[in-house]
Amino acid sequence: MTKDKRITIPVTRKTYDVMLEKKVLLETAIMFEHKEKALENGNKTENLQDSTVEFHPTLTVSETRLHDIKKALENVEIVSPEMQQEVVKIGNIVVLQYPTQLVTMRVDGISYEKNVLSLQSPLGKLIMGHPVGKEVEVNKLKVIIKKIHLPEL
Repeated sequence: MTKDKRITIPVTRKTYDVMLEKKVLLETAIMFEHKEKALENGNKTENLQDSTVEFHPTLTVSETRLHDIKKALENVEIVSPEMQQEVVKIGNIVVLQYPTQLVTMRVDGISYEKNVLSLQSPLGKLIMGHPVGKEVEVNKLKVIIKKIHLPEL
């Protein structure tokens, strides 16, 4: 009997919903790309099927992104954010002080949108579980956790 060695990625419901939305948008874009190519080659639209996308040896950018999102969706586990603000946890909103600016980001298991800090990123790994005032160094930049806000529900 072999154990399942699948690595799960904890994500909030918000990030999971964003991933599903991006998946649908990419599938739609790819369908239209395929129809456009078929029309350029003389095929009639009514002869084209709206079936699942076939992956070819040379993938388009959209197909590659779709493949990545599908793989990620297979490995995500939806978690509830902890309602605390003592240390950085998944779902928290953090304010980070870089040398020249303050940046506000939501912490999550994976990032498919702007202003989301992935726990898989070097900075995400460094700040997870640390309190306000903790200073870390990433890419030779000093970053300080200035504030931790409760997650948005």
